[in-house]
Amino acid sequence: MKVIAINSSARAQGQSKTELMLGHLVCGMENAGADVEVINLRDKKIKDCMWQTCIDEGITREKFTNNGMMPRADSIETYMLTMSTGFNPDNAGDAKVIIQNDFTGRVEGSCHFIISDGTVQARGGKSENPDLIIKSPFDIWIDIVTGKEDGTEMIMEGKYMVEGNTDLIFDVPKFFERKKMKGFSKNFNHLLKDKLIDLGFKAEPIKIITTKYFHLA
Repeated sequence: MKVIAINSSARAQGQSKTELMLGHLVCGMENAGADVEVINLRDKKIKDCMWQTCIDEGITREKFTNNGMMPRADSIETYMLTMSTGFNPDNAGDAKVIIQNDFTGRVEGSCHFIISDGTVQARGGKSENPDLIIKSPFDIWIDIVTGKEDGTEMIMEGKYMVEGNTDLIFDVPKFFERKKMKGFSKNFNHLLKDKLIDLGFKAEPIKIITTKYFHLA
């Protein structure tokens, strides 16, 4: 029997209870004659998804979801993608605004979001007529949108600036409010099975034990 055990815990250095439980499970399977391979997601560079944020920030998937966090972007392109994904059309309503980000620091450049009638368009570069301009170091603003730092505290401390219709800054969390991912584990299991099949594993029998570890029989 070939077994692949995936540990999704971001904690290392013996702090992960998930890894401890998985270790006992792997030991039992190996004693029963299984060929077991353990994959720690924290050791992988995962692009454009919440797992890399969990690993980078040392938090669990549950905390990520419960806090309504967004994946941590590492470029302007991924920032535009994550913000567009987190756009909440119900909260935006019939608003018609253009919000622009001017970034400095590790990542430099600009992008803007055109919000109109419950839709959003993300575009690189500056807008000709933005309603709100947010000027900030890239990492500071990413800390705010991922929920690591408080936007109000950061602006009071002078960590970033806003220009134009400054009242709109209070609408940014509403426009891009991330919804809770109900039923995530079930969806994750289906996606995981599909990925394994794409990699060449047989469709049956594949059994997901949990979202943290599973076996292929």
